[in-house]
Amino acid sequence: MGVAEQRNWHPHNLVGRVDRVIAVGNDVRAYRTWSCAFHDTDGKDKHIDGHYSWVLVHEGDTWKIRKDTSDEGNGY
Repeated sequence: MGVAEQRNWHPHNLVGRVDRVIAVGNDVRAYRTWSCAFHDTDGKDKHIDGHYSWVLVHEGDTWKIRKDTSDEGNGY
């Protein structure tokens, strides 16, 4: 999404939920769902949802995202 498109996209009601967390060795895998409402460029309210997952690894005193995957469902 380009900067011009982002200026026209005004999200609200952004909700995320952790569905599952699994520890595997030094990694943590987190699976989440999300949804949000936004005003589209035509001024109408739209809704969209999706899923994403992270593979997190603990390095030193911090956690880092090793892998980030996501998908986007159909808007409604």
